Amino acid sequence: MEITSINQLIQYFQLNFPEYAKEMQSCTHHYDEQNLNVYHLEGDIWAHTNMVLMQIRDMNLSVDRFKVAAISALLHDIGKPAAAEYKHETKRKRFIGHEGLSTVIAIEVLEKMVADGIVSNGEAITILKVVNLHSALFDVVKEGADHSKLISKFRYQKELFKYVQIQSEADSNGRYYDEEVVNTPGHHKEMPQEVFNEIYDCIAPER
Repeated sequence: MEITSINQLIQYFQLNFPEYAKEMQSCTHHYDEQNLNVYHLEGDIWAHTNMVLMQIRDMNLSVDRFKVAAISALLHDIGKPAAAEYKHETKRKRFIGHEGLSTVIAIEVLEKMVADGIVSNGEAITILKVVNLHSALFDVVKEGADHSKLISKFRYQKELFKYVQIQSEADSNGRYYDEEVVNTPGHHKEMPQEVFNEIYDCIAPER
């Protein structure tokens, strides 16, 4: 089975994993109707996921890179409903550890995708790594951030870094947000291409 478009991917996912689609649709980023998540004004996890997928669609990626990037985007927040935690003292909803939960849940989806011939075992492993690391680059935008640990994390994995960069950009742009908050220093409105390029160049080549 071959999936070459976002439409096909969404259809496949909803037909084969309707329970996960429903969980993401029913899980909002907001604490309540009066206390919104200023980083995700689009509301629920499913809406954000689809906005991220639209970003991937518009990146003009190669066929092979598109498939891995699109499936990574589809699964990157699949663990948020399970990770949701209400912080009543601050009236915020948090999703700490959702990257790890998303990775675990994604295994089930990817096992079927491998069985259906949509992805290879190698592609499935790459997707799991991207899902697990999809938040790793957001700290890079902070002024004075130390890039050495990030460079070490991706040692000999330049292609993986590129996939995580693609996911980070799509994730950052695939949402609505409060401009007064997100446009201030230290918040990830736009991912710094020049910094990413410098880090990419510092990552040791594939062995």
